[in-house]
This record gives sequence, structure tokens and C-alpha cells, in this order.
Amino acid sequence: MDDLPSKAFKLARYLYRYKKLPPRRVLSCNLLPGGYALYPKNTAIEVTIKCNQMCAACWWANLSYAGKEEYLTAEMSLGEIKNTIDGIKNFIPSVGLTGGEPFARRDILEIVEYIIGAGLSVSILTNATLIDRQVATAIIDLGVEALGVSLDGDRSTHDHIRGIKGSFDKTVNALRTIQEIKEKKGREHPSLRINCVISSLNVTKLIDLVDIASELKVELQFQHVMWLTKETVERHKRFMREQFAIDDPTLDGLVDNFNTLNVDALIDVISEVKRKAHIMGVPLFFQQFNDEETVRTWYMSQDTLAGHSSCYYPYVGRIRANGDVTPCPYIRYVFGNMKHQTFSQIWNGEKARHFRQVFKANDRLFPGCVRCCKI
Repeated sequence: MDDLPSKAFKLARYLYRYKKLPPRRVLSCNLLPGGYALYPKNTAIEVTIKCNQMCAACWWANLSYAGKEEYLTAEMSLGEIKNTIDGIKNFIPSVGLTGGEPFARRDILEIVEYIIGAGLSVSILTNATLIDRQVATAIIDLGVEALGVSLDGDRSTHDHIRGIKGSFDKTVNALRTIQEIKEKKGREHPSLRINCVISSLNVTKLIDLVDIASELKVELQFQHVMWLTKETVERHKRFMREQFAIDDPTLDGLVDNFNTLNVDALIDVISEVKRKAHIMGVPLFFQQFNDEETVRTWYMSQDTLAGHSSCYYPYVGRIRANGDVTPCPYIRYVFGNMKHQTFSQIWNGEKARHFRQVFKANDRLFPGCVRCCKI
């Protein structure tokens, strides 16, 4: 670092440590000059991009480009993941494991054990279909902090969206098994949250998830489906070429017709879900929003939502399955690679700082970000 950013970085870290400044999420996004950022409080690691399901709304499944197969075969080995953990354990207290489907890796429990053994907390996003009683017991005994589990509606709706018959029963049985073992062992963790992506495929079945969450004694979260017009995607591609000199086809996977959803019906359903969850005592969350005006804009407008983005992903980062550190799951711009560089070299390296400067200069909203789950 040059002198001024170095001093600012050290001062910010000192003040944050002694609680003289706002929470790190706010601090890291707005304080340090020159695109520098404090080390993130948590980060996401893709342990694999492979998945055992074929979800209708999956951007990756809908994506087709020349480097996709190569990326699938470039997955980090167990040793490389362990080296990655060694490289971040002094900076980052919490890791979220994602994919693909994390439990599609045969060595996933060894990965979890190594991360927790390094003093980091672990949460996992999963479809839970590969979690049997043995795996459930290991998750609890190892001390996994939280599981976010995907569920799309009742049995027939979920299986239709997931593309595999029997998926619903496997997921629900896994949640039931984890709860049963936790109770026997007197454990509070992992905390369990059902996550449902709202789309035209399941809008009439969202209310059923309140009953399911109540029966399983888990939290319930909804997020709105990400979708983009082809014109928006092409505008985003031009922006990426102009600003970062890269051809990025990632958002091609989000071009779809999910905006055909009946918005009036959805608004009614959201109201009923909130009412029923309150009555049944189900902890309910909406990852983005649930007010009528924003819901209508999200599904009916071809343009951006009103206001500015609150996205902070470039200050959290994502370590992809091949070791690339990127600012976002949906942007192929690479800060560096954990196989060849240290996290310290990557995090405030030239490429990372340049990205954050462009990000802030554009109100933290690129053309393709208008319907991202993080805004």
C-alpha cells in the first residue's frame, strides 16, 4: 500500500476494533479511499459447482459458454481448499460454504472439520437431499453454525422445479432428522432456515411453506427470482468490456420469462404468508423486500428499481470452486487466485481496488445488477 491508504487502513482497523466506528459492513463500503477495504467479516467459498439437481430457475444450468466445462474440471482439491483456509483464517472469522451442492463433494465433512478446527464458524447453503442420518450427526457434532436449505413449495411443486422426483421428501426428511438429533443431544446448532425463491412456478404454493416451517420448527425466508431482459444483459456486457476489458457471459443464464408471474396474486400471497406466519409463530424473512410498490417494479418494469443499491458483495468477496476470488457470483472479473496468491495480496490488490472504485462511482449498481438478490 502507499502511505496514505496504509495509514487510513490501519486507523480504520484500530477504531473498528475498539468500537468507535459503525459496523464493518457500513465501514468497509464507505470509508477507505482508493478502493481499499478492510478484511471481510465473512466470505463465501464455492466448494464445488457440481449439483445433483436440475432446477428450472437455476442461472448456472441455463448458462452456456465456452469456459463452462473447463471451470467444472478446475475445482480445487482438498489440499488446495485447506491451503485457502490457512490463508484466510487470520482475517476472516466466518465462512459460508456454497456451490453447486456442497454435499456433492465426498470430502465435504473433512473440509468442514478443517475450517472449524482453524477457529472459523461455518454455515452451509444446501438442498439437503444428500444429508442422511450419519451426515446429519456429523454436521451437529462438528459444530456447523447454520444451514440454509432450499425448498420451493409443496411436494409436487418442489419436485417439478428441482427436476427430480423425491427431492421434496429427501429435503424435508433431512431437516426432520437434524432437528431430532439436535434435540437428543441437547444442541442448538445448526440453526435451520428454509429458503424459497419466488417465481411463476410456485407463487400459488408459497403459503404451504408456512405450515412446513412450523411443523419442522425452522425459520422461513423468501427471495424474489432474478431475471433480466436480453437488452439489459447486452448493456451489462458492454459496460464490463468498457470498464474492465472482459467478455462476461455470466448473466446470459438469467435471461428468462419468469417476469410473467401474476403480480397481483403474488402481493395477495405475500400478505397471507405474513399473516399466517405471525399467527403460527414462524420466524419469517424476505431477503430483499415485500412491499407492494417494489414487488410491482421488480416484476413489471424493464428498468432499474428506484433508489440506490445496498450491495456490499465486493467487500465480502467470493472464493470460487477453481480458487478465483471474485466480487460477485454473477461477475467473472477476477481479483486473483488462491492457488497462486495469498489472500492479503489479492484483497487489496490493484484489480480489487479498481473494481471497488468503479463500483462506488456507479452507485454500486451495474446494468446487470437491477434484479440481483443482493441489492
